[in-house]
Amino acid sequence: MQRKETDAVAAARRADELVIDAAGKLFDQCGYRATMGRTWALLYLSPDPVDAERIREALGFSVGSCSMVLRDLMELGLAHREAVPGRRKFHYRAETELWTVITRIFKERERARFASLVGQIKEAEGILTDAAGERGADTRISHRLGRVHHLATVGTFVIDLVDAFMDRTRTELKAAQKLLSVSGRFGGEAVGRLRRALRPNREWRNEK
Repeated sequence: MQRKETDAVAAARRADELVIDAAGKLFDQCGYRATMGRTWALLYLSPDPVDAERIREALGFSVGSCSMVLRDLMELGLAHREAVPGRRKFHYRAETELWTVITRIFKERERARFASLVGQIKEAEGILTDAAGERGADTRISHRLGRVHHLATVGTFVIDLVDAFMDRTRTELKAAQKLLSVSGRFGGEAVGRLRRALRPNREWRNEK
């Protein structure tokens, strides 16, 4: 019995290591520090809120590094600090709504990069607009202005489109989650409805 418990503990530890390492690599690929991903995964896997000391011990962070990582995660909304009754230290828990994690990572970093580029294009548009309004302006200025205005318009549209897509997808995902949760209580019919709704029209016609 003791051997089985030891094996189970070792297996759980190895599984945790794999998930924590994978999360670190994912955050790193998205332009964040790997330590942020590793910390988020540690909190995500923990059934209870975790204090900073335990995080430092588990991941080998210094006091300063741990504080910085937790601050950055909280600023992104990927970790939350809370007081635990009877304990003096603050404890931390992960944001567990995975779609929220994904959208915040994208919107805070990748979207910001693209928005910065669009901002530069709009700045160029403003410069050309002023130049085109001067008396005797070269006709080539107007040509450039037209092209740059088009770039700025399309760039702004893309940002708005991404925002709308992310918001809509998050809403649809929550609806799907509700549908799937209902299926567990009513014999799975909701899952059948979901599968039929997602099935290509051709297959649906053949089934009919």
